[in-house]
Amino acid sequence: SGIDLSGIELEIEDVGQVLLRDGGKLVELPRSYQDLELVIRENSSEKK
Repeated sequence: SGIDLSGIELEIEDVGQVLLRDGGKLVELPRSYQDLELVIRENSSEKK
């Protein structure tokens, strides 16, 4: 845990890609949840 996904819509495609839809922006993320947490943390820090 430790990942706040409120306001973030995750879409898992049939091919296993994890996509992050944020503000109309569609970004392909690493499948590893550890990497996913890092990406979300980086994105959150950029917005501040």
